[in-house]
Amino acid sequence: MKKTQILASHREGVVRRCVEAGVVLAIQDTTDLEYTTHEATKDLGYINQTPQQGIKVHSCIAVSSKGEPLGMLHQQSWTRKQRSGKKKERKKKPIQEKESYRWLQTAKGAEEGLAEKIQLIHVADREADIFELFAQKRSANSELLIRGEYNRRVKEEMGYLLPMIEQGSILGTMTINLERNPKRRARQATLQIRGMRVTLEVPHASPQTSQSPSSGN
Repeated sequence: MKKTQILASHREGVVRRCVEAGVVLAIQDTTDLEYTTHEATKDLGYINQTPQQGIKVHSCIAVSSKGEPLGMLHQQSWTRKQRSGKKKERKKKPIQEKESYRWLQTAKGAEEGLAEKIQLIHVADREADIFELFAQKRSANSELLIRGEYNRRVKEEMGYLLPMIEQGSILGTMTINLERNPKRRARQATLQIRGMRVTLEVPHASPQTSQSPSSGN
């Protein structure tokens, strides 16, 4: 069971605020709503690999470059009739049959009514490090900002993404304070930002993907 719904009137207001902002972060992530103790509740599904029961909700929230929330751009919910399958079995499925397809659907849904009107930056965590998402057609003013999970193959001389990035120019640095926790004492960390353009190779395990390479920064 999967549902996708954003009320038209709400969507119009979000689009208007996004256009006024000019540059918008479309931040998406998944939430588990756990209702195991609600014994009378029907049509719930498994959450992750546990026996817990509930609903999966994937949301995309628009945020201005100043950090101002602008509203919901897209949302979908579903329930799992069984626990997640084995990783090898999931790899054989086309992207449209995987739960990870939600990242592609949400990126596309977030752009509705906004194409060419604003600079839209899709933001997601490492679950969204999916080649099909990189290869999916986006509007001209849309970019992806995805936390990397895989050291992907690239066409450039060093062959892989991480060693290539390490050779890139430092674009900026920042020092932040990290508070102590039970496993680590308080300390300072210096962060570096590097950037360069590379061309990703099409993964061998993704025969359903377009054979065109994907370029990115």
